[in-house]
Amino acid sequence: FPKDAQVDTFEVDREGNAAYVRLWKDGQVVFTIMRMRNSDAWAKLLDPEAFKAFIAEVENVNAEDVHVEAGHESTFSNHSYPSMAAMYASGENEDARQNLDAYFLTDEWVYRVGASVSADALFNDEISGDDVERWFKGLEFIEQ
Repeated sequence: FPKDAQVDTFEVDREGNAAYVRLWKDGQVVFTIMRMRNSDAWAKLLDPEAFKAFIAEVENVNAEDVHVEAGHESTFSNHSYPSMAAMYASGENEDARQNLDAYFLTDEWVYRVGASVSADALFNDEISGDDVERWFKGLEFIEQ
């Protein structure tokens, strides 16, 4: 992530689930990394239509407006873990944002890596979709 991104949230619960959020450019860009305990329920999300419905429900957006990529087709194909990626718009007017979320499923954990960019930052050319894609392609996924 950019070096000048500020830590907003870092939480870990008793089960080991974690959330880490960084803000950049006064919140114009929000980076999120989450770790959730894996269970059989997550496996169904490897189906693109089920994943699309899941994102639509969790993010309160229209499923028809969610673009989904399976791991072997996605920006995140540089790893061996099953994954899904979703691109979608959220919010309205001054709260409008473009979002990119990737979910990686390991034996023990499900990881969510997300970026959310304000429409204003995109419109004013402060950030581009290429910037976000470049950051994601640069991620190195290491499970210890």
